[in-house]
This record gives sequence, C-alpha cells and structure tokens, in this order.
Amino acid sequence: MSMGPNKDGFYDMLEFPKGRIGDLFEKAALDMTVLHNLFIRAMNSLLYHAPKITKKDVPSFLRYSLAFIHTLHHHHATEEELYFPVLEESLGEGHMGSNVVGHEEFQPSFNEFTVLCTKMAANPSTWDASAFVASIHAFAKPLTKHLAEEIVSLDAEVLRKGIKESDLIRCNKMVEKRVQTESSLTEYFLMVICNNDKVFGGWLIPLPWFMKAVIAWIIVPLNASMWKYATADGWGNLKPEFAWMGCPAVPV
Repeated sequence: MSMGPNKDGFYDMLEFPKGRIGDLFEKAALDMTVLHNLFIRAMNSLLYHAPKITKKDVPSFLRYSLAFIHTLHHHHATEEELYFPVLEESLGEGHMGSNVVGHEEFQPSFNEFTVLCTKMAANPSTWDASAFVASIHAFAKPLTKHLAEEIVSLDAEVLRKGIKESDLIRCNKMVEKRVQTESSLTEYFLMVICNNDKVFGGWLIPLPWFMKAVIAWIIVPLNASMWKYATADGWGNLKPEFAWMGCPAVPV
C-alpha cells in the first residue's frame, strides 16, 4: 500500500497478513491489522466530512474528532506502557523499539492536530476546514507508515519461537483489562465499533448479541450527533459512501 493519500485524497486500508484467527500467534498481527484499519477509516471519515461540515455541525464534528484523537492516543499509550514491555520480557529488550520510534515520528504533527481541534472546539466560530484537512495530512503519512510496519513486527513465527503461549495469553488479558477499565463506552468503544468492518474484523470484540443490539439500537442513536460521522453503523456495517474501505483480504 502507498503511505500517502490515494487519488481521491484518502488513505488505503492495510492488507491482512496470512494467518488464522484460531492460531493465537497468528492472531496477534490479524487483531492489530483490524485495529489499525479502523483508525485509518476514522481518519478518512474526518477527511471526508470536513469540507461538508455546516456551522451547526461544527461542535459535534469536533467532539468526534477529539474522540478519534483520544482513542488513538490511548491505543499507543497502552502499547508503550504495557503491551510492548510484556512482549519484550520474552522477546528481548528493544524488540518492539522500532514501533516506539514510529510513534515518535508522527507525534509532533499529531500534537499540532490535537491543539488545533481543541482550540476550535473551545471556539467553534474559528472552524477552518482547510486547516483541519491540512493538519491531518501532516501526520497521516508517518502514521500510516508506522501502522503498516508494526504489523510486520508481530510476525507469527517470531512470536511462536520467542514467547510462550501462556505469556501471550497473559499479555492479551492485561491489555484487555486496561482497555475495559480506562475506556469510555461512548467514546473508545464506539470509535472502535463504528469504524470497524464486521466482515473483516467482527471477531475483535466478541460481544453477545444482546449487547450488540443495545449498542446499535440504543447507545449509538443516543449519541447520533457524533457517530453520524463514523464509517459504519452500530452493527459494524460500512456505510455506502465508505464501502470501498472494506479490507482487501480476509484471514481464515
């Protein structure tokens, strides 16, 4: 995939690495691909809607933008503070270091985008769609480069040789607990659910049917002013205007 925008000004999805969801070591990269693709979808949704935003929609659109910022920041903080260190207990110190460098490469321009959104959210009359879009493009290329490279660092055979299955399970449970403890249902979880494609990543959050129904029929509609900008509905069905963002390969 190209790290820059495509001919339409958006960013392409990452291809899934070969692997089986039922194999814990292969699933690590598959899960990360799902997460990274939903972040790319969310970023694309910002680019798609920004030129079309009306004055009355500026506050809700900036709340959605800040939710994207907070969710991506939480994801990378969890990696650096928990996921990478636990993996490196087995794989060796520094094994995931290139990913931290990847974070650092896009962080300055991402911080500038954060400041811009925060200032405009505090004073919606200062909304500037051109500045908003330009700020996204400033961090998008190093971000998507990092998102692609991190998948490679989770190569299944490297994990299989370097870490016990029990330790990988322990690592995954620690991350899951942190996400559940620290994440807002109406922000982090909706950002994930409403920018995921259930066809290519429905396994990521294995919720029972009734909980999916509560999210799709109650929680998302109650927060519709924000989540109308997302790429999928509360069930994980991509909206027609974002259908092209289905992933190019399906894991088995």
